[in-house]
Amino acid sequence: MIYVNTGSQDPAFNFAVEAYFMTEKPQVDTVFLFWHTQPTVMLGKFQNSYKELNLAAIQEDGVQVVRRQTGGGTIYTDLGGWQFSFITPGKRTGIDFRPFMEPIVAALETLGIQAEFNSRNDLTVAGQKFSGNAQASQGDFTLHHGSLLYDTDLARMVRYCRPPVYKLKAKGIDSIQSRTTNLIDYLPERWSSQTFADKMLSLLLKSETETYSLTAEDKARVNQIADQKFRSWDWTYGKNPAFSLQREAHTPGGQIEIALEIKNGLIEGCQIQGDFFSAVDLGQFVQALKGLPYQREALADFIFEQFPNLIHNVSSEKILDIFI
Repeated sequence: MIYVNTGSQDPAFNFAVEAYFMTEKPQVDTVFLFWHTQPTVMLGKFQNSYKELNLAAIQEDGVQVVRRQTGGGTIYTDLGGWQFSFITPGKRTGIDFRPFMEPIVAALETLGIQAEFNSRNDLTVAGQKFSGNAQASQGDFTLHHGSLLYDTDLARMVRYCRPPVYKLKAKGIDSIQSRTTNLIDYLPERWSSQTFADKMLSLLLKSETETYSLTAEDKARVNQIADQKFRSWDWTYGKNPAFSLQREAHTPGGQIEIALEIKNGLIEGCQIQGDFFSAVDLGQFVQALKGLPYQREALADFIFEQFPNLIHNVSSEKILDIFI
C-alpha cells in the first residue's frame, strides 16, 4: 500500500488527488489517503443539490459544496471529522464495501470502539451511524472512500443537509441528528481530532507501507483537475438531473406559488401564481428567467437589479427565499 498525505483541507483538491491516481498516475499497489476538510457539504454523484440541501443556510455560513465522483448520499464534513480513500488496481464487476471497511472496523476495535457494518454502506456504533461509504470504478481502478464522524458539528449537519421526507419516514426517525453520532463519545479519553487521526494511521499503515509526497508537478496538475471539475459550477450544480420544483409561501402581499423546470442547472420554465398584486409584466419576468442558472447569487442579481418591485408588499429578499 502507498500512503499519500495530500496536506490539504480543500475537498476539491483531495477529490482531484483521487482522480489523478486513478487516471493519470496509476500505481501497482493500493493508494490510501486520510484527510479532512474545512466545513463542506459533499453531494453524491447522482444527487440533486436543490432538493438535498439547504442552500440558503450554506451560502449564509460560507460553507463549500462539492460533488463526489461516487454515488451515495449527502454528508457534512469539517475539521472534527476525517475522510479515507482507497484506490485499488483491478476491475470489479460489482460493488463490495466490506474489503475496504474491514480494516477501518479493525482499527477502531483496537481503539476500543465496537463498530458494525449493518446496512448497505454505513458503519455504526451502538446503532448510530458515524460513517458513510461510496464506491466507483474507472478504467482499471476502483475508488472506495468513506467518512468518519469523530468530533463533527452535528448541528451544522442538520442545518445544511435536507434529506427527502420519505427517507425520514421510511426509517421512522425525526432527524438526521437522531441517527448519527460522533466517535469521540465512545472513547475512554477525548482525544483531539488530530490525535485520533494519528492513532488510526498508526494502525492502518503497516511496516511495508510506502509514503508518497506530492511533487510540485503533481500539485499543479491536481489543481488543474480540481478547477476543471470539482470546483466548477457545472460539475456541482449543472450535473443535477432535470427536475420540476414547486415552492410556495404566504406573505404580507398574498399567497405566492412558484413552479420551476430545471435542466442542467438552468431554468427552462417558470410559472407564478397566487392572490398577490404586481405592476410588473410577469410574462416578461418569466421569459427573462429562462436560461438563468438556478443559483442563489444569479437569482439575487437578477431580481434585485432588474425586477426590484416584482410583487406588491413583498421584498425582493423574500421573493428570492421562495425561489431557492
